[in-house]
Amino acid sequence: MPSTNRQRRKFKSDREIKIGILRGYEQSFPEGLLASINRVAREDGKNVVADFMMIEGTRSENISEYAVILDRISHKMPFFRTVLKGVALSGTAIVNNPFWSSTDEPFFDLSLAHTLGVATPRTILLPSHSHPVGMTSEAMRNLVFPLDWQTYFQYVKFPLWLKPAQKTSEKDLHKAHTAEEFFGIYDRSGDWCMIMQEDIDYSEFYRCYRIGEELKIMPYDPRKERMARYAAEFTPSKQVSDLIA
Repeated sequence: MPSTNRQRRKFKSDREIKIGILRGYEQSFPEGLLASINRVAREDGKNVVADFMMIEGTRSENISEYAVILDRISHKMPFFRTVLKGVALSGTAIVNNPFWSSTDEPFFDLSLAHTLGVATPRTILLPSHSHPVGMTSEAMRNLVFPLDWQTYFQYVKFPLWLKPAQKTSEKDLHKAHTAEEFFGIYDRSGDWCMIMQEDIDYSEFYRCYRIGEELKIMPYDPRKERMARYAAEFTPSKQVSDLIA
């Protein structure tokens, strides 16, 4: 897979170094990040400036004016993602790597974690309820039908979660307590490949962020309102406390 970490462009010390921020719906974080970068640059006397990147029709030989691009939205905007892939070839450092967005899917991530020996919830990938656009039954001759639903339910067990295999939006996450509830959700899922997943009754929940070679483990409560989730109220167990100390 192409990497955005190779063949970085070198900038002379007397040349202004630009950092571009690509944002979406967010307001407070991008604005705060922009202000923070520019403030620190001024205080340290660095010839660095950050601004919000603007994108239009882009030539294939595009070379970006930015040394670094901090991307918060291209995973949901195919046009932006394609532009960033082209920009990466010119040596611009892009966070997050745009080449990874097509690989970073819930089912793949679970399979990778399982391969690495990480405990994961029981999960089954399901074909879409409806045919993909332009497809007919003749194109589905390699697909087993009907599916063995009872075996799936016995393996995952209720309650379970049902969500798209290629998306991570919380609005598409549904909990089913019975087979009737499950099929009510699945029958409305259209042509999305779906995941049915074991419900884990947890006492502690964490998110892990990797920054360079450093790993940051942060308490997180997904049951709270979005803006309050990192203000988790549980007390970390000793095992985790030793890791985050």
